[in-house]
Amino acid sequence: MSNLRSLLQEVGRRHVARVAVVYAAVAFAVLEASDIVIPALGWPEWTIRWVIALALLGFPVTLVLAWVYDVTPRGVIRTKSLEEEGEEAGFRKEPGPPFISAVLLLASGALVAMGAFFTFQWSQGEPSAPAGLVGTGELTMRPQRIAVLPFESLDDADPSGFFANGVHEDILNHLAKIAGLEVISRTTMLQYADTRKSAQEIGRELDAGSILEGSVRRQGDQVRVVAQLIDTQTEAHLWSETFDSQDADVFAVQSEIAEGIAGALQVQLTTDELAELESAPVVIPAAYDKYAQGLSEWDLRENRRNAIQAVRLFEEATQIDPGFATALAALSQARMWIFWNFP
Repeated sequence: MSNLRSLLQEVGRRHVARVAVVYAAVAFAVLEASDIVIPALGWPEWTIRWVIALALLGFPVTLVLAWVYDVTPRGVIRTKSLEEEGEEAGFRKEPGPPFISAVLLLASGALVAMGAFFTFQWSQGEPSAPAGLVGTGELTMRPQRIAVLPFESLDDADPSGFFANGVHEDILNHLAKIAGLEVISRTTMLQYADTRKSAQEIGRELDAGSILEGSVRRQGDQVRVVAQLIDTQTEAHLWSETFDSQDADVFAVQSEIAEGIAGALQVQLTTDELAELESAPVVIPAAYDKYAQGLSEWDLRENRRNAIQAVRLFEEATQIDPGFATALAALSQARMWIFWNFP
């Protein structure tokens, strides 16, 4: 007990507890700010895990450095022992009370751990439903909470499915503009590409009451999009439609799908939402192809080569069709992401 008391007294004399408090406050602020900054910059989710790891690992390292060194007007020097300090002063300096040091250290550690915990909870995104809730009726599974599965490509000339990938992305964006719908993120839904899970299983995992699935087939300049809206509790079809159009009008098809889903789920569109959906632009097909290929590369952006390739394809899309606003927005986001992640 006396050894612990002596250790805590020395912690107080070497200002380790004070350093711990300052570090904890700064680390907590950085972790909480990450909740806002990281998604705003479009950084990948693993970035937050690095921030958490650095904050946790930095805490003991900072304490060790604070124990060994001290900051003085003369600069950073090695902290002298109690005996050395007493000899220089001509008397033995009495250490401070150990209780305060213990409280400060525990509070600092708890603050860092709490900040890391809450930030990690955020980094998990949309968690799957707890196993204990599945099938218990405690999930809400509102029909207006919708999961859009990646669309199947039936185009033999497009084995990579990049055109269907672009259609999937844009339908998600159209649905997200409707305030009455809660649309699960595309990042989450990409995990269900080629899944064999049933609509009920996916609905329970995501707490989604509706699932949109579909396929895309393109022959020449003609595009056929088949979309089906499914109730995840009964697996009954709520709505189904086939759309045939020219590939230059692909945005108009996506707007019609969004309007059809809103009607099937009894979501009232506002005047502004309806006007925005109906103002679908006409896009040069070659530009949309480049944009869709860029999205496929963008999905793999954690690899520098794929991220740079996505930027190149978005640039080509905007060069072919300078008025292609969606491609311009994607290009701006991609450039910013590369700037911060691959300086």
